Formats: sequence, C-alpha cells, structure tokens
Amino acid sequence: MQRRTVVIVGSDNWLWDGLEAELPPGGEMWSLNHLHAILPPEVLAQCTRWFQIHSWEPMVARQRPEHRHLEWLANCKIPVYLAEERPEIPTGVVFPYEDVRRCLGDDYFASNSFGYMIGLAILEKFDVIKLYGCDFGPKDTSDAYARPMV
Repeated sequence: MQRRTVVIVGSDNWLWDGLEAELPPGGEMWSLNHLHAILPPEVLAQCTRWFQIHSWEPMVARQRPEHRHLEWLANCKIPVYLAEERPEIPTGVVFPYEDVRRCLGDDYFASNSFGYMIGLAILEKFDVIKLYGCDFGPKDTSDAYARPMV
C-alpha cells in the first residue's frame, strides 16, 4: 500500500540537500510565497500546490520586483492557495481556514503559513508530512515563536 506523502518546502536552501529525491511516486510537493524565484528548477517543477496566504495588499506592497511574484502567481499552472479570492490568479483557491481549524480543534497551527500548510495536510489525511527548508532560527529571532508548532 502506497503512503500519501507531502513534502513542504521552505526558504532555507541549506536544508534542500537531496530534496529532489524525497518525492515518492504520486506524492505532492508544496511551497510558498516568492520561493519560485529561488528554488532549483528541478524542485520547482515537482511542486503540485502553491501557498500565498498572506493578506493581499500588504503582501503586494512588500514584493521585490526582481522576483516577479505577482506575474508568476497569475501564470501559475498549479493551484495557488490564497487568503481570499483574487480574479487575477486564475488557479487561485481560497484556503479552507475554517475546515483546518475544525479538523485540528483550535488555532494552534495558525502561527504562520507552514502551520496552515501542515494543517491542510492533516485535514487531507496525508500519511507522511516532510518539511525541508523550514528552519525557524535561533530562539532570539522573530520566527522562534513558531518553532513549537512544527
């Protein structure tokens, strides 16, 4: 029996070693935000879903032009999970926040995008959830509050 696997890819590229070999046949690979601009092409080609679940206007305001993020999202061929419906993103899917919260019983996983991604994987009953490049840094960084969640 094949186990359903999802590989979630974050931005810390020193944790990407061997990543392209981690996706079993029929598995899924998810990533987020502007990482399409920095992921190795062989990894990007394996992505099956994308997540841009930050509020739209603040996210747009902080984009770096060289990443061409909004253009990439608009032309993306895989589902793009969003906080709200955006007609400029044809493959956009509104993230099922309430379904994930009900499945998990509370908002514990809601401290960052990775938490929501993990929550969706649990909701969809993946058997294996692998995290690559999801390093929340030392205790004194702004991301340290999310560390217990993963």
